[in-house]
Amino acid sequence: METKKRPINNPLVFSSIVLSFAACFVALIHVEIELHAHRKILQVLTQQREESIHSRGTVNDKSIASALDINYPSVAEIQIRHKRNAKNVNKKSNVSEIISREDIKREVKLVMSNLACTAHCPKGVRGRRGRPGPPGKHGPAGPQGPQGPNGPQGDQGPSGPRGDQGPQGPKGDPGESISAPSIVSPPMSMVVNETGIASLQCEVKGNPVPQVTWLKKNSSLPSDKRIMQSRGGLVIRDVTSQDGGVYTCRAKNILGVVTSSATLIVQVAALIRQKPSSVIVEEGENVNLECKASGLPKPTVTWRKAFGSLPRGKTTVIDGNMTMLSVTKEDRGTYVCTVKNLLGEESAFSVVTVIDRLRFTISPPIKAVAFDSDSLILNCKSKGSLEITWKRANKNLPQNHIIFPNGTLFLKKVTTNDAGSYTCVAKNYQRTIKESSTVEVYNKPLSCSSIKSVLSGSSSGNYIIDPDGKGGVAPFSVYCDMTDKGGVGVTVISHDSESRTYVGNIPGCNLNPGCYSKSVSYTGVTTAQLVALTRVSKNCEQFIKFECNNQIAFVEENHAWWVSRDGRRMNYWGGAAGSLNGCACGVRNSCSNGKKCNCDNNGKGWRQDSGLLTDKSALPVSQIRLADLDDTSASSKEEGYHTLGKLKCYG
Repeated sequence: METKKRPINNPLVFSSIVLSFAACFVALIHVEIELHAHRKILQVLTQQREESIHSRGTVNDKSIASALDINYPSVAEIQIRHKRNAKNVNKKSNVSEIISREDIKREVKLVMSNLACTAHCPKGVRGRRGRPGPPGKHGPAGPQGPQGPNGPQGDQGPSGPRGDQGPQGPKGDPGESISAPSIVSPPMSMVVNETGIASLQCEVKGNPVPQVTWLKKNSSLPSDKRIMQSRGGLVIRDVTSQDGGVYTCRAKNILGVVTSSATLIVQVAALIRQKPSSVIVEEGENVNLECKASGLPKPTVTWRKAFGSLPRGKTTVIDGNMTMLSVTKEDRGTYVCTVKNLLGEESAFSVVTVIDRLRFTISPPIKAVAFDSDSLILNCKSKGSLEITWKRANKNLPQNHIIFPNGTLFLKKVTTNDAGSYTCVAKNYQRTIKESSTVEVYNKPLSCSSIKSVLSGSSSGNYIIDPDGKGGVAPFSVYCDMTDKGGVGVTVISHDSESRTYVGNIPGCNLNPGCYSKSVSYTGVTTAQLVALTRVSKNCEQFIKFECNNQIAFVEENHAWWVSRDGRRMNYWGGAAGSLNGCACGVRNSCSNGKKCNCDNNGKGWRQDSGLLTDKSALPVSQIRLADLDDTSASSKEEGYHTLGKLKCYG
């Protein structure tokens, strides 16, 4: 806003005006300097420095400054102030980077108007709030920060020029003449205890100075922190037995090589390198116990028995090994091995256990034969065994087997699938012994002759036969006589009337034919089974005999006969097959008085008729019938004995 000018009436007013203009001019300079202190203002002010100086002259500012004798800042001072303020501007100021000349003029006019109107101008309208002032002066410098890291080293500069050669030095003393290496003080052999220190010295000379190296057994020394070489010397700390040996000092230069050797002996306390083992042996065997020792000096090895003395006459000790021959149970016990030398001793023990010698006392048969559904027993017994087991070649044992504690193998109701090789195995702590038996299983035999044909070496005894095979009568037990009839195998059937039986004094039994009868019962078999046996056998026979006293009506008179298995009356006696009402003597024409039987003769005294019945279709005898046994008078007593043998079939 412009101030209305009034005419100047007196000098006082004029002076006031001049002073106001001077104050405004000074304020203008200050504002200009502070405004230029903002960030990057230095660049702008530098470019416009000359214009600023001329602009101040266009508004008659210079004449006012001259009249008031005010010192105007030089351009250099202004530039210094600009630099200082520029730094502050860069750090703290947020003022615009460019200030136009119009802004400066506007601010100057405003200040001058305010100053001019303080004395004579009427109070005007309050103007707008001015801009914020510039930042204050720069504060004191803070403490110096830590030194930064060194920068990378620069490239090496070029070499400088070579300097001048220096003056020649004085002549030196003559040098030592060259010489081949030699050993002045050779290493000395030494003896060291284990864990000690070994020191070998080797002093050498020569020109050039020889290089000294140490070798062990012509090889380089092993890499070991215990071994140290220094100025020809060799030191080994914490020596072990492995360090013993020959060490060689080797000196070498350009003129040759020379060596010298020494032996290092390491003494070691006695130590058992191989301790004896405890053993279990059978009676009669030899025992060898090894006790290997190491140490230097060489240790001695001794043996003793912990409780008692060593067996005499059969114990020897050679190189630490003790041998006992043919040990017995009295030799069992604890034996102690002791090794000893100057540096120490050590002991170890061995327990010797002596057991019974393993052997079979009963071996299973080489061959065992059984028939289908038979039970088979394979005996096996041993001495000195811990256990007895059975194995079957390439197969498991049959499910129906039983192994008894004494080692016997029982096979119940074998079949043809059970045939094979069976092995009895006996074990003890040390070894195993075996015995094998071949088992053959055949279909149930028809008769004892069938058994004999299969088993030529079969012995007499009870066997199971099945004359008509499966589907017929049930198998039954018989006695087989493997020696009778030339050993063909005879099937023997027993009955209840085999003993010699007395007959006589039978009231009413006179001339009534067959008034005495004796039925025969066969043991353990039925008639059907007997029929099946006779059918499969080539021959069957049964012995029959009658002993008579005085005159008794007999076969020839149809008073006596025997009954077949199917109940038929057989009117002949033993040995007279096919001869009706006859006896064996009649067939041979040897009966007394020319009769067919001896017992039919009229006469006194004892006589007899006997022989074999051989008709398979009629055998066995089921009943004996006799008569004329009632007379009890002393002179003509009628009596007798009848005997019926076992049924025998063969072939």
